[in-house]
Amino acid sequence: MNNIPSFNEFKNNDDLLESITPDLLVEFRKLEKSEPDHTLNEGELLNSIKNSLSKFILGPFSKITVMDKSRDVLVDLEIEMIEKRMKYEEEIDGLESQLSGLNRIDDRDRRNAIIKDRDAKIKELEAYTKAQKLKIETTIKYIQKLIGGNPRRKEYYEAARAEDLVGLAELRYKLAKDKSDSSELKKYEDAIKKAKDDAERKADELKADIAAKSVSAKTKDVDSPDSTIDPADEKKKIAGRKGKDIIKRKNELEKEIADLKSDIERKLRSLYDRMRKNPAGVSSKSLKADKNFLIIKSSELDAKMNILKTLRELGKTESDISKKISRESEFTKLVNKINQDITDGKDSNTGTKRVVSAIFQSVPDGTTLSTVKLDTAKIQNAIDKINK
Repeated sequence: MNNIPSFNEFKNNDDLLESITPDLLVEFRKLEKSEPDHTLNEGELLNSIKNSLSKFILGPFSKITVMDKSRDVLVDLEIEMIEKRMKYEEEIDGLESQLSGLNRIDDRDRRNAIIKDRDAKIKELEAYTKAQKLKIETTIKYIQKLIGGNPRRKEYYEAARAEDLVGLAELRYKLAKDKSDSSELKKYEDAIKKAKDDAERKADELKADIAAKSVSAKTKDVDSPDSTIDPADEKKKIAGRKGKDIIKRKNELEKEIADLKSDIERKLRSLYDRMRKNPAGVSSKSLKADKNFLIIKSSELDAKMNILKTLRELGKTESDISKKISRESEFTKLVNKINQDITDGKDSNTGTKRVVSAIFQSVPDGTTLSTVKLDTAKIQNAIDKINK
């Protein structure tokens, strides 16, 4: 059942799921396509994002699906232009080389013929480049229509496009490798590194944004501002006042706590790696999403650890537990204690939430800085605490 999205999850992602209009479909089919000789390596950075959206029905005419197909059209056009430009330039360089070898007077006719061929090739290249750029611009304008000024779709496209640019940079390097000197290759290598860093940053920002909205959606579903735990649901799980219900809930809590620790640790390690890769700081936008995710998950973890401790104090056997909560007054006391456990989980001065909050102490609320630097030692400390 966990794979079925809630209404708020769906609502928070509907800008990624919206279908295209019939007019946009017709326009997509009119885009001029090409069949280059090379293909790019499959991008991997956005796989987890697409998997997270797989619980929704991404139909063949959703804007995200058509956007991906349009990007494929765009990339094929760009690959073809790289291939053909390189072929033209090789032919032009070959003719230039022939010209440099003609020094005698009686080579005049031959020289004129080569110059004519060279100039014709240059004109062909210019004409081809102009036409291909027009196709590329048309495709980009179409993608902009799919985005339609929507921030989420724009963020998704820019993250996916950043991966495409990595592939294109690698292709240019591959094609230039056999004929360029070391100084030229260094230029291509630097371009690849820059493209990869940019792609990783944009993918991280998008993942953090989607993760934060997912947590926010779950929070709204239970009508709680900073925890996904509903006290009423906790009460229902033990309403039978039987020892076996308490033991069952303890087993469930142990698994839920292990899953929460794993989620928090994974996010902390990702944040740690990003800070190590970018000592100057990371995007404040992605950082805000990471902070929201970690604070909410930490509150939930602390609350569930508190509840587990409370239930363990009732005893180990079914009979002992049943005796303890059989009276109305004792059961009411237990419910009140669980409610307090959930409230205590929201306290930023205790538990996991205190350790996580310490990471973001140097970041003022509502910061407009483009990048923010965090203390990696505090992140590592939080990871260590989670693993204890």
